Amino acid sequence: MIRTTDKYNLHTHSFYCRHGHGSIKEYSDEARRLGLEMLGFTEHMPLPDRRFAKTRMLNEEMDQYLDDIETERKDGGLLILSGFECDYIPEFRSYFASYLEEGKVDYLINGVHFFKRKGEYVSPFDDVMERDDVYTYRDVLLSALDTGLFSFQAHPDLIFASYREWDDVSESVSREIIQFAIDRKIPLEVNGNGMLRPSPDDDYLYPRRMFWRLASEMGAYCVRNSDSHEVVNLGKTRELQESFVKECNVKKAYPIVKRGRLEFEF
Repeated sequence: MIRTTDKYNLHTHSFYCRHGHGSIKEYSDEARRLGLEMLGFTEHMPLPDRRFAKTRMLNEEMDQYLDDIETERKDGGLLILSGFECDYIPEFRSYFASYLEEGKVDYLINGVHFFKRKGEYVSPFDDVMERDDVYTYRDVLLSALDTGLFSFQAHPDLIFASYREWDDVSESVSREIIQFAIDRKIPLEVNGNGMLRPSPDDDYLYPRRMFWRLASEMGAYCVRNSDSHEVVNLGKTRELQESFVKECNVKKAYPIVKRGRLEFEF
């Protein structure tokens, strides 16, 4: 077991994801320069049927990715963790679980980037979201967290990047997501990547303030991560994240590694 730390980043992407830049070594070196104590790599996990392949590493690259992480671990000092960010698909539950059960990774995180509308996949990044989509997003997210496989929920408010109106649907779905996470002691992520994206209003694209004010009111815990896809962004939003958490008065969860698995202290 190691002590908890507030100097961490647990959501990190590299060139492997096909829409990012930077090697595992370059990120590790930057983390050391920034004075981080814990760095977790969470490349987008490819699916067995190669779904979403345009923005995922090749299936045959997974072992090399994990080998690169293992090489950097040996340098000492910085605690480096291996993981994947998953788009949960129920039919592949055993596939996701095998990486934890066989000790191939230290943790998995859940990120909802796609869901179906009338049989076709849509994304909050690319499509205009409708009221019904907010409910579908909720269902996909909660079904993933209900498996118990994921250490935290990445960008839980991503749907509101494109569904900008804060209405009865936004609030009710947010309350459901937040309460579900509280009941299962799963931290929710304040995501730095959304802070760097252009926004159509005076709020961040994500994290959304209304969501996080509710999270504070209800008693949820957060983790803060860069979700960096470029080495230069690993530390760029750390102060913004911290200011946002203080502004919204959200309680922080602290990562700790026990028996080779990422956990959190509250």
